[in-house]
Amino acid sequence: MNRSRHTSYALLLLSLFSPLESGTAKDLMTNASPSASPSGPSGASPSAPSTSSAGVNASVIEKANASASPDHQAGAKERLSAQNAEDQFLLGRAYYRGEGVTQSYEQAGYWYRKAADQGNLKAMYNLGTMYLEGKGIKKSETEGCSLIHEAAEKGDPRAKSLYGILLCRGTGVEKNPEKGLNILREAAKGGDPLAMSQLGQQLLYNSDGSLRDPKAAIPYLQKAAEAGNPWACGTLGLLYRDGSGLPKDPNQSFIWFTKGARVGDPYSQFAYGSKLLAEKGPGQAYPWIKLASDKNCASAKGPLLECQSKMSPEEIIQGDAEADQLQKSYHP
Repeated sequence: MNRSRHTSYALLLLSLFSPLESGTAKDLMTNASPSASPSGPSGASPSAPSTSSAGVNASVIEKANASASPDHQAGAKERLSAQNAEDQFLLGRAYYRGEGVTQSYEQAGYWYRKAADQGNLKAMYNLGTMYLEGKGIKKSETEGCSLIHEAAEKGDPRAKSLYGILLCRGTGVEKNPEKGLNILREAAKGGDPLAMSQLGQQLLYNSDGSLRDPKAAIPYLQKAAEAGNPWACGTLGLLYRDGSGLPKDPNQSFIWFTKGARVGDPYSQFAYGSKLLAEKGPGQAYPWIKLASDKNCASAKGPLLECQSKMSPEEIIQGDAEADQLQKSYHP
């Protein structure tokens, strides 16, 4: 049985807050790499955002000027953000997610950079992942790894796990699997879901995708999945579905696929959407299957076409909007 889930940068990072892909465990594991984005020496820094008043994180604006009129909100935003690293981070996150503002990775990177320069570890981590993936800025694995390493050294647990993975893969840094695995083991002892998920992956699959040591892997995967790691949720769904290393149990499989779908795992979204398609119809299934398809889950392509063939243009537009809203919730 060829089951290994390789994650692409975006999906690996998504694992830090989200999931993975493919009907075979091999596809699932292979998609496990980290994502990245803006700012720094090896790429052009994000340009300063425009000062339109088209919306911004309300709590940040209120702290800047509770009585500001809509026409002056942008100015209040910038006055506050020029001083406060946490609010700069919150503005970056609002732009990344499109919450209260027009979604913009470039502007997210701009505010993350300002916060990171003041030592905000969350901004440093998010900016590093944006560099790794090349979202909103020129891709630079070296710059992304450097930011992740700095955040890890200063105590960010997610950054520590991701840096361990980058060392194992030689992404943006000289490859050093031994050091990387030691970092992951240390992070897993501290309860970090990503580290537990990655160690579970190492124990579960051989390099050819065949099962290696499910008995040793499953405790790591169980803890990671319970903590909301998307890849781990989807993998448990697969193992219960196929009876691989676990007793075959369709109910448990669906429970984990449902959780995986809700935290952003592409294959789980396909599996959950397929169940909805069979039991509830295309309207409820479409947003989930669309999400999986957009993340290159090959298994979702056929069901997506089936949904579209049974929906009106207006229903498809509505389903696309619902999928967009779900997707925004998966980002840091």
